[in-house]
Amino acid sequence: MKKVINNYDYPRLGVVISKKTSPKATVRNWVKRTTYDFLGEHLAEIPKGIDLLVVLGGHIMEVNLQTKEALQEELIKGIKTLK
Repeated sequence: MKKVINNYDYPRLGVVISKKTSPKATVRNWVKRTTYDFLGEHLAEIPKGIDLLVVLGGHIMEVNLQTKEALQEELIKGIKTLK
């Protein structure tokens, strides 16, 4: 996760996943949807006034391709580092 301070009273979110991670667009879109859903549910835990970019790498896909819970555990670790 990368963060930058912004001038707004709310966080702005973005998710990036490359084709090298998975050649199938359906898999990449599933990961993006899952990530956005998780961030929406945990929006109160994300500090206000930041731009947050979640960069998903190959190691997540290799280990956690079919497990939504494992992806969410990685995102929880990332959110805890924001505070």
